[in-house]
Amino acid sequence: MENILLSVRNLTKRYPGVEALKGIDLEIKKGVVHCVVGENGAGKSTFIKILTRAEERTDGEIYLKGVPYDPQSIREAMNLGISTLFQELNVVNQLTVEENLTLGRESVRYGMIQHGPETERALKVLNEFAPDISLKKKVGSLSFAEKQVIEIVKSVAIDADLIIMDEPTAAVSEDEAKRLFSLIRNLKEKGITVIYISHILSDIFTIGDYVSVFRDGEVIGTRRVGEITRDELVKMMVGKVTISNYIPRDVHYDKKILEVKN
Repeated sequence: MENILLSVRNLTKRYPGVEALKGIDLEIKKGVVHCVVGENGAGKSTFIKILTRAEERTDGEIYLKGVPYDPQSIREAMNLGISTLFQELNVVNQLTVEENLTLGRESVRYGMIQHGPETERALKVLNEFAPDISLKKKVGSLSFAEKQVIEIVKSVAIDADLIIMDEPTAAVSEDEAKRLFSLIRNLKEKGITVIYISHILSDIFTIGDYVSVFRDGEVIGTRRVGEITRDELVKMMVGKVTISNYIPRDVHYDKKILEVKN
């Protein structure tokens, strides 16, 4: 299908004594935010590591833009159009924003670093996404959310078709999360697809278009976010109905364990 960016068929990953992925099938459309949820150990991280070529698949097929996708290194995966925003950001605090944006892609002549087309594109993208961040500022002085912006700008500047975000709001404030969501909407408008991994279900319902649930190395199902409730999503994740109206037993304890005031 023309609107499918990434297609995964029978993807399997086996470690000694463990089958982390059990033949999953998944399709990711172009220009959407596709959320991936699941409990710890469900297979989310293994799936992402295979997409970025940090891990090698045991079996299965992956197609990117309709073409077989089989990178031999993380760099080749990036060159093919897949970029990842990890929880541990890949920035160099001792360098400036400008130096981070162009790191590894600098134009060099006679041993001297010069501004080339790649540099100009990165600076243009930064000005579009975050004109308030100074190019000359040391990245170490930026907030975590601002460092995320730098990583996103780097991905856009190298023409990434797919940006994977791993728990991007886990260490940011509510205001910073809102800024991130605004950036993600901007990415969608540019036709860039986002795979958004999070344990924060409110994020899913705020920014997601689709959500796929991983459980025990399998994809339980994929739904439109607007067509599923929070309780239904939790049930898919844990495999059972959660009790929201739990009434505790009428038991009284005399010994005080913990007290908190103000």
